[in-house]
Amino acid sequence: MDLQQIDELEKKFEEQEEQAQDTPLKQEPSTKEVKIPKKRGRKKSLLDEYKKKSFNIAFSPCVIKELDEFLLEFGLFKETRSTFIEEALIRHLKHRKNTQEQKLLKQLERLQNKEKGNNENNELE
Repeated sequence: MDLQQIDELEKKFEEQEEQAQDTPLKQEPSTKEVKIPKKRGRKKSLLDEYKKKSFNIAFSPCVIKELDEFLLEFGLFKETRSTFIEEALIRHLKHRKNTQEQKLLKQLERLQNKEKGNNENNELE
């Protein structure tokens, strides 16, 4: 391209910009008119459950200090706060689930014993 062609293209571009500024803006389409494309791609697999995501959790400074001291003294090789907390949460959830199940089983057993006692009392009367 020579300089004359470049100048012509610049003039055309400037004219188009001026026309765009002179004309009123088009209304943006309403949300009803906008079509949201369907998600296409792979379905969630079992591996997606184990992908790591970032969450913000607030801990008091004394807890973080205690955790850091523990990891320095007793932590496994390359064990980080994140891995320690993740492992601790998993263990705690398993423990809570087991204790909750045991508690519910005991309550169920008590209710069944009460029902048996009530049924026996009704039969005697």
